[in-house]
Amino acid sequence: MARGKLDDRDVRILRVLEKDARNSFAEIARDIGVSIDTVTKRYRKMLGMGVLKRTSILLDPRALGVETIASLELEIDYSRVDELVERIRGLPRIVFCTPSLGRKDIFAIVFLESVEELSRINFQLKGLEGVREVKSSIWIEDHMLCPENFDLSKVVA
Repeated sequence: MARGKLDDRDVRILRVLEKDARNSFAEIARDIGVSIDTVTKRYRKMLGMGVLKRTSILLDPRALGVETIASLELEIDYSRVDELVERIRGLPRIVFCTPSLGRKDIFAIVFLESVEELSRINFQLKGLEGVREVKSSIWIEDHMLCPENFDLSKVVA
């Protein structure tokens, strides 16, 4: 397994872990038909490569009262990008915010109790000094940003 490259066996280990990261190495080995030692070595190697950072939980925003998920794209005075990213991260309901390259300068995700709340947040963002434009898109499906929703074949060998 070359550095930065994953093979089919690695991807199968990752797929088992993404469904339930609490699986033991013995369970993973049984599921994919390899030895426990193979799973252990490959798991440690992927940790060393930085492919795996940590195990985590996956929340269902809808179960927490979130009715609407939206993405926000902001065009800004780029000399203020760091300041604006920090201010936006501090706003209620913003769950993710990062500078971006491309047509817009900042990308954010917001969890909302209603569509009407999106209008209020857009108005609030447009009032921040340095913000030129805010575009929002409501997510139709609630696919979360987690590995099981990604096509890993597009990023692994």
